[in-house]
Amino acid sequence: MSRVFGRVDPTTHGERKVLELLSQLDERWNVFYSVGFVDRQGFDRQREIDFIASHPEKGLLFIEVKGGKVKFDDSGNISQWLESNWKVITPELQLNNARRVCLEFLKANGVDTFVPARNVYVFPFTKKPTSGLSQELQTCSIFQDD
Repeated sequence: MSRVFGRVDPTTHGERKVLELLSQLDERWNVFYSVGFVDRQGFDRQREIDFIASHPEKGLLFIEVKGGKVKFDDSGNISQWLESNWKVITPELQLNNARRVCLEFLKANGVDTFVPARNVYVFPFTKKPTSGLSQELQTCSIFQDD
């Protein structure tokens, strides 16, 4: 079983489901839940990564979970039902920005070697759309029916 670190227990069903699966990884994996960083480029902005899974040989997985109601349209827009409205979301931009800040933090704190890293997007309650996925989401996502 992996070792899990986090400030709080997952509050959403989607994150709880993903944590259950990540907990089953072998003992060489460390899983960090709800990791926050402050982005110092421009205005200070809080960045949060749902999960970071680290392995001494495989590197880092940066994981963004989009639970609840999510829909994709043919033009590549993604919307999530939030606060009684459909809101356009950009999980790739969100995770790429947070990943950049995390890797900058590691570098600033003495990690000066190449760290293999990969983004993973999890849509635990959404079926994989037949169109409208960016290349990154096409190759790095896990859907309900996967």
